Amino acid sequence: MKKLPSPVVVETIEPSILWWIHKNDLDKILEEIKEIPELRDALINMLFQRTFDYMKYFVSFIKDDPAQRYLNLINERPQIIQRVPQHYIASYLGVSTVHLSRIKSKLVHKK
Repeated sequence: MKKLPSPVVVETIEPSILWWIHKNDLDKILEEIKEIPELRDALINMLFQRTFDYMKYFVSFIKDDPAQRYLNLINERPQIIQRVPQHYIASYLGVSTVHLSRIKSKLVHKK
């Protein structure tokens, strides 16, 4: 939208299908969507949900400790714990793999 290269790099850890679109084509689609309220509203809702998810993740780094962030991940996306290697989960939580192991150990002992 700002005509700048993305600061994001996509790296997959599972076989994936990635979709991309040229900016000119996106601009055309967005122009057409303006005339179709259902599609326009669906796009706006998706963008708001995505923004909300990013804000929630960002705020969690401010207010929650790593153990709480791990519990949030378990509750919100339990499949991630099963499918993603621990060093990626640790990175996502902002901790070392050693610290993640300590968090998991404490949680097991609390049960």
